[in-house]
Amino acid sequence: MVSLCAGLSGERIERRREGEKIEIPCSTDQLNQDGMHLYKSYDQKQEVTFLNEKMESSPRIGFADRVQITGGLNKLTATITNLTIDDTGVFWCQYLKYEGPKHHYTDSKDGQILLVVTGVERCPTPGTESHTPRPDPEVQMSTLLIVSAITVCSLVLLVLIILIIGVKHCCARKGKYKPGPETGVGLPHHRSDSVYEQMRPQRATSMSQCSGQVLINPAYMPCRNFT
Repeated sequence: MVSLCAGLSGERIERRREGEKIEIPCSTDQLNQDGMHLYKSYDQKQEVTFLNEKMESSPRIGFADRVQITGGLNKLTATITNLTIDDTGVFWCQYLKYEGPKHHYTDSKDGQILLVVTGVERCPTPGTESHTPRPDPEVQMSTLLIVSAITVCSLVLLVLIILIIGVKHCCARKGKYKPGPETGVGLPHHRSDSVYEQMRPQRATSMSQCSGQVLINPAYMPCRNFT
């Protein structure tokens, strides 16, 4: 990455997607060149292909069957097809001239190209899309009605239970209430009936005594007037 950033002065940037191609122009003003090297640099320098004076190209590993050279040796175009993300990097051409035992190298006057390859946006194939099933409106309505009915029944049952508990509590309190005769606490008709029942035996006793006196002494008038 350091070598990539170090060579970013003056070159143009080309953006491609996976599967596309890139055309790299290579030309020189030097005549009678003996060959041309195409290089790529990302994290390290890598040779893409070598073109000899007979215009025979020798692509390196990773670029076989993907590099095509067109034009003359002094002005040509290198085309790389079927690009991948791994092809991202800086590309440039360098010409070669044999001068006795020495080799003279000249950079292409077209400069360097920064190639940025990005992934392809995958479009779903018709018929393979994953559809999320939509709920049936009738099923939703039935479910809502069932839930509502259960809720209403639960509320009614709760109210009934509360009422039953309240009635039982009131009945239990009334069952424990017993007015005492000596205190005179209670309803008025109960008290009058009790007094009447207490007076009846006394009256009957008086009447029986008077009757007995009449039999013994018919002339005893007070008892006759009482009846």
